Amino acid sequence: MEREKVLYGVMFLENFKQFIYDAVEDPVNRMLSVIVAYNDARQGENQTVQAFTAELATLEEQLTSYTPEQRTRHLLAKLRPKLRSDIITYYAMPAIRKDLISLAIRIEATNKQSYPVAPLHKQGTEALKGRQRGDLKRRWPLPGGRQADTSTPKAPRLRDAGEGDERDRC
Repeated sequence: MEREKVLYGVMFLENFKQFIYDAVEDPVNRMLSVIVAYNDARQGENQTVQAFTAELATLEEQLTSYTPEQRTRHLLAKLRPKLRSDIITYYAMPAIRKDLISLAIRIEATNKQSYPVAPLHKQGTEALKGRQRGDLKRRWPLPGGRQADTSTPKAPRLRDAGEGDERDRC
């Protein structure tokens, strides 16, 4: 009985996912969009192997006609050219997708100079080094070239239980 519940839950989830996909976009148009996105998918310059494989897997999940071997070959073809070239030149081609991902991550990690991956959340932080949290002020130009200062006032410090103003002691 428990197994039937699990299987029913999984089947229900898959059917529900398909229903949602179909409700959002016409199935024929969605498939065309997925095919175009899949064909255009390439690993970006600032994109890690993990992020790219997750993106590609999401598209491949909607294209059920590919075998695991084809998915592995497609992943290799869509990696950055330098990374793809290093894998083909220096290593035996992994037969399993998981092994290809692991190899690509290892090469990317050991050759950081050849494969620069700038974390998106750290871009532009060089200008903020050495500043304190309260020092940051947002400014934007106003008409006439003036600068608007929208610094946030600091919250008042809460007193400890024993502390008090001299006014409180009277």
